[in-house]
Amino acid sequence: MLTDAERRRIFGTVCSCLPKQVGLAEELWTNQAIRRLLLRDFQITVTAMTMSLWMRQWGFVGPQPAADTFTQYDEEASQMALWNLQEYAKVKRLARKNKARIVLLDEKLLPEQPDSEPSILPMICAVDGPGTLRFRIVTHPVATEERIDFLRRLRLDVGRPLLVLLDGRRSNLSPSTRAWRQQDIGDVTLAPIPVRGLQHIPRECWPFRKMRPEAKHP
Repeated sequence: MLTDAERRRIFGTVCSCLPKQVGLAEELWTNQAIRRLLLRDFQITVTAMTMSLWMRQWGFVGPQPAADTFTQYDEEASQMALWNLQEYAKVKRLARKNKARIVLLDEKLLPEQPDSEPSILPMICAVDGPGTLRFRIVTHPVATEERIDFLRRLRLDVGRPLLVLLDGRRSNLSPSTRAWRQQDIGDVTLAPIPVRGLQHIPRECWPFRKMRPEAKHP
């Protein structure tokens, strides 16, 4: 449905601009925002499922749980199971009390695109319980300021306090990130998960009960 030139233009716009920079209302990119861009610039209407397929091809996908379940004892898996049983219950209670949206925060590199110059394109993204993915492409290496800016924009798009689940990587818990959090008590709460990456969370410990099925090509 998209020509190669149209595909490159859409991909380039999403990678180089924020939605507001191209006249859209959102702070961060979503399935719906890209569809609106397609409709406005190319008069092309696609379904959310079709756009999900294209986003997957481009690498615009959120965190996913590990495919394998627990098969043997592992210290990290054990800590994750304990967190899921004890700490996550506290997180959900805090979210209800503050009327906050729980999101999973992640960072990943986009795969190389066909007919494109090799480049390193990091993506910061967040996904919520219903499965809405919000993301932006940033420079490499990712700076703390870009993470903070992402959280600010995410807070504006969601329109309510945030409870952000993130893995235990040091970059996520840098002093400047914690300092910014302390300045905005009540709006954004960071809750680290005891794993080295969200892709290591087994399905039985995934924070959101409802997961969208993997998109499949017809």
